[in-house]
Amino acid sequence: MKLLLSKSDRMYLEKLDEKTRKKLCSMISGDVVLIEKMLIAENLNHEEWSCYEMPIYGEVYCCENRDQTEYFAVEKGYDGVYLMPTYITNEVDENGYNNFPCKTLKESIEKNKLYK
Repeated sequence: MKLLLSKSDRMYLEKLDEKTRKKLCSMISGDVVLIEKMLIAENLNHEEWSCYEMPIYGEVYCCENRDQTEYFAVEKGYDGVYLMPTYITNEVDENGYNNFPCKTLKESIEKNKLYK
């Protein structure tokens, strides 16, 4: 799985002190390894996917396949450790959320197709 950092993400990281930057990069690297394991567990080729949004500002990873026709989202759980597949809608619920849990990455891919 590739990590794709935007220019604004790189600029944000450059402004952090070294200790904070290393801690954030270590967390992201560990999470990406877990996401790769989730892909493999669902028989999805982890080399075909890229992570283009990371929780530098929030708690959600967004990943897309090589030809950019499918994507899934994974959110950090309330404990800050657990990674949970989610899907994203265009509309928000009564609490202002548009990101909802699901059981698998494949379910996230299917449900996200409805809102792309």
